[in-house]
Amino acid sequence: MRKSKYENELTTEYLIAEKVVCCQYTSGEEMLLNDTPPQAVLGTDSACIIKNGGYILLDFGVELCGGIRITRLCLKLKK
Repeated sequence: MRKSKYENELTTEYLIAEKVVCCQYTSGEEMLLNDTPPQAVLGTDSACIIKNGGYILLDFGVELCGGIRITRLCLKLKK
């Protein structure tokens, strides 16, 4: 099991998914397999996009008991 290098004083550990099992209506899902900071970042090209009705199933390689944090950023572009 790979662990993220990002921690806090409460000893929270961020686990990195090992593979994308399946996905639909997504793009950039492979970036979820990288060790990235657990915060939204503006101005980056490396984003996972899940469109309406889409999903991603991740495999962490172990059975987990706990929670998951998904950081999302929604922007509406003016045309």
